[in-house]
Amino acid sequence: YYDDSFEVLPYDPDKARNLLEESGWDSSQTLLYKINSGDPTLVQGVNVIAQQLADVGIQVDIQTLDIGNLLIDAAAGDYDLFTVQYTLAPVDPYPDMMWLVGGEEGDNWPRYHNDELSELIEDTQATEDVDELVDIYRQIDELLQEEVPVLSTYVISGLGAVSKRLENAVPDVYGTFLNMHEWTVAE
Repeated sequence: YYDDSFEVLPYDPDKARNLLEESGWDSSQTLLYKINSGDPTLVQGVNVIAQQLADVGIQVDIQTLDIGNLLIDAAAGDYDLFTVQYTLAPVDPYPDMMWLVGGEEGDNWPRYHNDELSELIEDTQATEDVDELVDIYRQIDELLQEEVPVLSTYVISGLGAVSKRLENAVPDVYGTFLNMHEWTVAE
């Protein structure tokens, strides 16, 4: 949910090149970009990202790994860039946000920390007011859009279904698939 106040910055590779030059970026170096080999859409998306990075003077070497080895390398910090995907959107993004960008400095894979962001993430758990949650998540999104410790390559569109005949489906933070073995459909 975004209103008219949300600003989308234009794609400007010339400005990016200038900012890199001003920062003293060494364009002769190559960054190691590790990704999951099991998702062809992700591999295509990362190739687009690599080309866009090359267009502004950042070279990357893409290394595809099976998900197990990718997660081992990510936990060890053995990467310059890495991408991992989700197949289910959580009902409550709090656990993923804590895992990806929350907690103390160095406690997450991007090794990212922002005190204001950590407070906002905790604030999501202190209210059930929908309008207040929307405002908190908007602030979180603005910080993440500004600092970009993580980014989305593409979004998987979830498909939901409802039936009055479905019994024993128990909602959970990651959706209702966790107890699917206990579901029944009434006659």
